[in-house]
Amino acid sequence: MFVVLSLAAALVVALLGYQSLRTLLRAHASAGWPQVIGSVRSSEVKRGCGRQRDSYEVEVHYGYSVDGLEYHSTRVAFSRGYCGAEAGAKELSQSFVPGKAVTVYVDPAAPARAVLLAGKADVLMYLQVGIALLTVIGMLLLPWRVLTGRLRVSW
Repeated sequence: MFVVLSLAAALVVALLGYQSLRTLLRAHASAGWPQVIGSVRSSEVKRGCGRQRDSYEVEVHYGYSVDGLEYHSTRVAFSRGYCGAEAGAKELSQSFVPGKAVTVYVDPAAPARAVLLAGKADVLMYLQVGIALLTVIGMLLLPWRVLTGRLRVSW
């Protein structure tokens, strides 16, 4: 039973790690994506991002066109983005004034996937992938040791 539970948990963590890795790879790849000119539809400084109620973030809605089709997005970066002091959020929001033209990096494989700040990956993204990888390795080593008789588990 221990082996089955360990393998199931390893599979769940591996899937979460895979999602984090995919996002990290997209963040890096986005720097080479085709660029189009889009337009900021709205930009708002919002209170309460992350775990801190007194922190602020910028929410941006923008539109862009690819091959005659209109798209809308809110993704500024693949990384977590800004979450901090109100002054910093207000300063960042000045880059995204409604009606302003912005460069939009568009995924050529999926034009609905776009980003304004291309190529940005933060430390947290690397940590998520690394922790998931180490956790999966640990979860696979335990059942292997049980199956080879090197570790005894009793319930």
